[in-house]
Amino acid sequence: MFFIILPPFLILFAIIPLFANAYDWEHVSFSGGAEVVSDYNWRGQNIGGLSIQPYVEFSTYGFNIGAWGSVGSGTYDDFNQLVPELDLYLSYTTPDEHFTLGLTHYYYFDGPFFGGGYKLDELGSSQSEISISIFGHDHFPLEVGFNMMFGGGDYYSANGVLVMKDQNTADKLMSMYIYLKYTFTLNNVEIIPEIGLSPNQSMYTYYDLNTNKHLGFAMNNISCKFNYTFLETDYVSMYTTADVFFNLFDVGYEKFEYGKNCGISVGFGIDL
Repeated sequence: MFFIILPPFLILFAIIPLFANAYDWEHVSFSGGAEVVSDYNWRGQNIGGLSIQPYVEFSTYGFNIGAWGSVGSGTYDDFNQLVPELDLYLSYTTPDEHFTLGLTHYYYFDGPFFGGGYKLDELGSSQSEISISIFGHDHFPLEVGFNMMFGGGDYYSANGVLVMKDQNTADKLMSMYIYLKYTFTLNNVEIIPEIGLSPNQSMYTYYDLNTNKHLGFAMNNISCKFNYTFLETDYVSMYTTADVFFNLFDVGYEKFEYGKNCGISVGFGIDL
């Protein structure tokens, strides 16, 4: 049996060096880094306090494969337990860099890795999302994006509480987030204003637990991010960041509160 298995392994070890020499490694890049933020803001939602957010990424010929994580002092589930986050993503960007198609899997370490769950202790533990981004040219750097959840783990959000009637409802929910983003630089500070909305009943819109009424549309993110790079070499860059957001998803229904409807986060990051 040993001699039957050995020849394929010898062939494999012979092929790998040939592939490595033939591949155009000039189009391959590895990157990584980490960011420390005072608050974890995402799409107009404050979903965590002080957080450490590392990432690694492999890129070649427009394909990007990476992992991004977040561990924070204020990222909790419904049982007030600390829940780290791990996002795995795959994307492809066209050679002209005007179009990107992406697939992301979000995992929150409090339930199944795939499929999510519809019991209270598993709700939202695992989500998958498809995304499309369209970019303008250098003289008009507008970005238009569409994101849609699919598969398990989708839910209604009711003032920070996860709500879902049944699995059939969740399967058909498909939370959507559409955004406009514009990037420009002023006095060496990168400025990125963003407007985001959800056109359907989703995890981004408002659900009233008292009346069981749900708003099917929400302007749930009006934000602006500021990045300033104070050190940049061939091997490392360091930067500071500030993020200000407003979320208008429940205006007129709930009290406007700092940390829920608006907030600011500051941070420090390093890229390798």
